[in-house]
Amino acid sequence: MSSVQEVLHQQSRKISDDIFQPYDEASRLLLDENLVWNEDFDAIRKALALALKECSTTKNLNPWFLEVAFRLIDTKRADA
Repeated sequence: MSSVQEVLHQQSRKISDDIFQPYDEASRLLLDENLVWNEDFDAIRKALALALKECSTTKNLNPWFLEVAFRLIDTKRADA
């Protein structure tokens, strides 16, 4: 691979890895035992964390799970 192609390949890989960052961040929040969750939500949070982590590790860009991840990590909401 030429140096230009290698740089482009590295850049595309970096960009694609950044896309999956919200999955990791949301998964970590869901598994954080120091955070207090609603009892109803607590029943599903570990399963949801595993699903989000799976999207990250398998590079599955699921738009619905990505929306969930962004909502979980959104600190600008009034009720966040």
